[in-house]
Amino acid sequence: MAATATLLTRDIQGESLSAATDRLVNQILFLEGVVDKAGGSFEVKQNTGTDMNVKIGSLTTFDRAVVAGDLAGQGKFITEHQNSSQVLAVAASDPTNDRIDIVILRVYDDTFDSSGDDFADIEVITGTPDASPVAPALPSTAVLLAEILVQDTVTQIVNGDITDLRVEYRLRDVLQLTPDAEVRGSDEVASVLATTADAAKATVNLTIPTTWVSWECEAWASYIRAVEDVDTPAGTFTVKIRIDGTDQQEQVSTRGFDVDAGFDTGTDINIAGAVGGRRTGMTTTGSRAIEFRASTSVSNVPMLDIYLYARAIRTS
Repeated sequence: MAATATLLTRDIQGESLSAATDRLVNQILFLEGVVDKAGGSFEVKQNTGTDMNVKIGSLTTFDRAVVAGDLAGQGKFITEHQNSSQVLAVAASDPTNDRIDIVILRVYDDTFDSSGDDFADIEVITGTPDASPVAPALPSTAVLLAEILVQDTVTQIVNGDITDLRVEYRLRDVLQLTPDAEVRGSDEVASVLATTADAAKATVNLTIPTTWVSWECEAWASYIRAVEDVDTPAGTFTVKIRIDGTDQQEQVSTRGFDVDAGFDTGTDINIAGAVGGRRTGMTTTGSRAIEFRASTSVSNVPMLDIYLYARAIRTS
C-alpha cells in the first residue's frame, strides 16, 4: 500500500517535537475535520471519464485534515495530501442490489495499531449489496469524506451518487471564540397593565445553538410604574425576571399610599424601577424564553416603557 498523504510535525522555537508529543498538542488544540472544506479540501467527485472511479482533492497540493486517533494516548494527526488530486476505483456494481461505499482518510500508526505502516491513506471501503443497504462502519483513526450510492448494474459513478460528509476542522470549544459564543436579545413595550395574574409583560426568546454543551443567562429589565394620585388601597406590587421557566430575583414592594396627601397634582406619578437576574448551569438548547413579569395584589397598575435585555453566554 502506497502512502497518499504525509504526516506533519510542528516546530517550536527551532526544535521539533516528537511525533507523540506533537499529536498530544493537536489533541488539546483541534477537533477533527478537513481544513478549508469550502475550498474543496479532500472533496470527493466523479472522475472526468465515464467509469467507476472517483476523484479526491481540491486540485492543489495543500489539502490538509485533522484525524483523531481512536486509541488511548494516540492523539490527533495532521495530514497533508501529496498530490493535487487522486483517482480511486469503486468496485463493480452488484447485478441485483444497491450498496453504499464510503470514502475515508485513514491514518496507520504502527505503534498503536500494529499495522506495520506509518502513513495516511485515502481509501474506498466497499459496502454490502442489499435491498436496504447501509454504509460500512468507519475504521479506527479515520475521517469520513463521502458516501457513494452504487446502484445495481451501473457502470459509472456520477456526482449525484456522492454524498459529501466532510466536516470542517475547528479549535476545541474551550479555545475558540465564535460568533455564537453569545446570543443576545431585547424587547421594548410602551405600556401594559400589571394585573393579579403572574403573566409576562415583556419576553425575549433566545435561540441557543445545539453545539452548546452548557450556558448561562443574564437578564435585566427597566420599567416605569404609574402610581395614582388618589387614595389607593394597600397592596403589593411584584416584579421579577423569569429565565427559561425559573423565577430569578423577585422584588416585592408596597403599593398603596395616598400620594396626593398635602398636594394635589391631578396627575399620576411615575416611579422608575429595574430588576435583574442570572441563571447558570443550563444545558437545554433551542428556543428559550426570558420574561419580565409584573403583578399586583389589588388592581390594575399601569406600566410604561418596559425594556428587557437578555444574553446567553456559552460556558462549554
